Amino acid sequence: MSSPPPDEWPSLPPPLPDDELSPGQTFAGYEILGLLGSGGMGRVYLAQHPRLPRRDALKLLPSTWSADTEYRARFNREADLASTLWHPNIVGVHDRGEADGQLWISMDYVDGLDASRLIAERHPAGMPADDVARIVTAVASALDSAHKRGLLHRDVKPANIMLTHLDDDGEQRILLTDFGVARDVNEADDVSASAIGTVAYCAPEQLSGDEVGPRADQYALAATAYQLLTGEPLFPSMDPAEVVNDHLNSKPPTLGSRRPELTALDPVLTVALSKRPESRFARCSDFARALTEKIEAMGPRSAVAPPNYGPAPAGDTFANLYTEPLTVDPRAPKGKRKQFPVAPVAAAAVAGVAVVALAVWALWPSSGAGESSSTAQSESTTTSSVDAAAQQRLRGALPPGYPSAACTAVDVPPAALAKFGCTQNTDAGGPPTSTYTSFADATGLQTAFGAVVGDMRVVNCPGNIQSPGAWRRNATPQLVSGTLVCGYRGDVPTLAWTDNAKLMLASVDGVQSGPNLDQLYVWWSSHS
Repeated sequence: MSSPPPDEWPSLPPPLPDDELSPGQTFAGYEILGLLGSGGMGRVYLAQHPRLPRRDALKLLPSTWSADTEYRARFNREADLASTLWHPNIVGVHDRGEADGQLWISMDYVDGLDASRLIAERHPAGMPADDVARIVTAVASALDSAHKRGLLHRDVKPANIMLTHLDDDGEQRILLTDFGVARDVNEADDVSASAIGTVAYCAPEQLSGDEVGPRADQYALAATAYQLLTGEPLFPSMDPAEVVNDHLNSKPPTLGSRRPELTALDPVLTVALSKRPESRFARCSDFARALTEKIEAMGPRSAVAPPNYGPAPAGDTFANLYTEPLTVDPRAPKGKRKQFPVAPVAAAAVAGVAVVALAVWALWPSSGAGESSSTAQSESTTTSSVDAAAQQRLRGALPPGYPSAACTAVDVPPAALAKFGCTQNTDAGGPPTSTYTSFADATGLQTAFGAVVGDMRVVNCPGNIQSPGAWRRNATPQLVSGTLVCGYRGDVPTLAWTDNAKLMLASVDGVQSGPNLDQLYVWWSSHS
């Protein structure tokens, strides 16, 4: 196996056990309430925040790793980067530091059950296909959001996918955990039981020491989807060396051999599980969308497979299908390839689960690619009393070019104060449809903006301007005025932005015949 490239995490010695903290003890100002989970990456505690009336998940890394100067510097640098991840469904990183010789990081505490336990305890023969589609869609959205910021996960697996509200009517969240703290590329050589849980989902390039990019996470997500659908790992051997060899050299088993009624899904998994990264889908969301479309085309909800199906069908029908990429990522840079650092630390712990979690993302199913933001948001709106003052303020904040009757009040989403849906803006390049929403605070604004981004196929804005990215007004270039994103919902050009001063979210759509994305951007430049 080749040595890791220079930008990989340093190889670390096996962690030595640290003393477990007891309830009532104080660490870095946090009062320890109890142990949530532990593993090779350290321990996760439920802790009371030092100043706020809030409980956090507090992750403590092994002291032997914390003593490594290079590791500590990389940890701090990439923890800082992780804390800047804005996504509607990313659980926030609150703080990080070092105390008593141990690095630590705090995040939101989330109660739930990981998908590995869900399979073992409730679906040993595989989950219903439409439930799997929902999970894969949520995790794919999370991964794509991180990839846009240059972060890789590197350890997607059922044990790192958490689900909440499994037994009640609460709004379920799907959370991807464990952003790969210092996961050595050579750990596939470790024949410990913990290694099995890692190599079982690793992409071939990750195991061989080649350059690892976003499509390695897609491979792991596809291997995870296979296990969610069948109840068994893609390559079920208990010998890690054999599993590594299978990932590198063996054709993946077909779904149809385990669940014949899911044979139609095999071509999609074949693409995502290709040995060559360039032959996989361009984005994780492309894989999730293709899988969902196949499942929806199958008709009614698929039943869980019974324990035995009899002999597998002969032949390897799908082994050679879809060997070339189906889509091309328009954001992929030309020439020099982008370097993706291993994602840092941080993650939420989940009650009742042995968590090795370091970065937790709260994810709800995103709406279909072709839906407008107004449609997607209206589906989750709640009836609320009309705030006339908020409506008046929002109307006064609308860009020019809307006739008097063009904008009407619509249902207000959760955490918002007012919302308008508008028809044609009559200025040059003006959008035919748009929505404007005001919020009480920056948290609600950020959350709603992330939801809009998650519903888009994001591209750089005209002029190769970073998207999403901060924007500034010419009059106050020293101040960040908000965040701008350009992209498409299906084939519809879309531009959305936040105005921090007005606590306003705007989303405008063009049409294929125009205004196109360039025209929308020119209009926005003079109307923001």
